[in-house]
Amino acid sequence: MWSDNHHLKLLLVLSMLVLASVACLNSGGAGTANSAGDQTALVATYTALQAREQSELAQIPTPIPIEIVEVDVQPLVVEPVQEQCNMHTASTGGTLWITDFNSDECLTLFAISNSSVENDDYTADVLENGKYNFRVKRKYTSVYAVAEHIILEEAESDVELDVALDYLEGPNEVGFSLLCRVNPVGWYEFLITSGGRWQIMSTVDSGKNFNILAGGGIDFRHYGLESFKQGSYNFQASCVGDQLTLSVNDIAVVGASVRDFNQTHPAGSVGFALFALDSVWDYEENPVLVDFDSFEVRRP
Repeated sequence: MWSDNHHLKLLLVLSMLVLASVACLNSGGAGTANSAGDQTALVATYTALQAREQSELAQIPTPIPIEIVEVDVQPLVVEPVQEQCNMHTASTGGTLWITDFNSDECLTLFAISNSSVENDDYTADVLENGKYNFRVKRKYTSVYAVAEHIILEEAESDVELDVALDYLEGPNEVGFSLLCRVNPVGWYEFLITSGGRWQIMSTVDSGKNFNILAGGGIDFRHYGLESFKQGSYNFQASCVGDQLTLSVNDIAVVGASVRDFNQTHPAGSVGFALFALDSVWDYEENPVLVDFDSFEVRRP
């Protein structure tokens, strides 16, 4: 389609030619039949162009009016993120930190075994029901979970620990432990086994060796348990000064309290662990399965 300027110029030229021809005829000039024919042709062309112009103008769509709609735009409010690894400021008897295992990002895992540990020897996964599932497939293997974001200096290293767990599957002899004052040199460890044994140890050489500070047997019936097989359990440990104490269901285990006069580990972090102790169990076919429900760190 031609532009409006092209149409306008052509119409002006044709109009001038028509007017000039008419003027010549009216002035009495000697017109010929050819001149009359040219005039007729010009008038017809002019009429046709006018009709075409009107047709093209009629095809131009009518602009659609723009409807302005007012939108109520609310400012974006960014809620502060609650850091789940942050410790609370706790007084005596208060909670420093607790996790129900909706995430494992606050815990660091490592394993210790009597041989090299492969990647598939154990797994630790957070389940949808908020449990921390441990699976161990190698005997004499210990899997540790340490809350490294909790670093307690010597002046504030007195803590009470509480772990709740479900022992799902595995051999008769498994072990669970709580850890306090974890540091690069070692830590204190409170071990209790399904076979009815307990130990309080001072682990040294970054976990490669340990010294047994105290140990003995346990009758689970004294702590409201028929036996230590598959089931749900609560264990506690306290590290207060040089006094170390192990408890089951908030009852101190008889004899399971000892003092480390050397204060081998004056400060550090906290954690818990699972042990695969049975020497004849087929862990490859039937791994140890344990769900940890919660882990709490308190001020004594």
